[in-house]
Amino acid sequence: MKKLLGIVVLGLLFYSAANAGVILGAPDCGKILETKDDKQNERIVSSWVNGFITGLNFAQVVDSENVGENSSYEQRYHYILKYCRENPLKNLNEAAATLYFELNKWKRF
Repeated sequence: MKKLLGIVVLGLLFYSAANAGVILGAPDCGKILETKDDKQNERIVSSWVNGFITGLNFAQVVDSENVGENSSYEQRYHYILKYCRENPLKNLNEAAATLYFELNKWKRF
């Protein structure tokens, strides 16, 4: 009985009702556009895109460093939304790659 009580208490200690979003892979643009909670959607998509850009910067895919440093979190998110509205059959991977190379193009000026 003590073991059962211990298991229940430990289970309650580790139980968390956190409300978090998870993206496994790159979601379709249609899925991004249909999401109801705009703030949560913005956080999830922006975090994913920021990680994507950071990864490419780390790998130095292009000659310049720190692509995206002159754009804001909100600007990048709205670019992704615009891209997805114009290309609903694409996915977040393609949107983020397009954004990355667009930011690199503007960095040179």
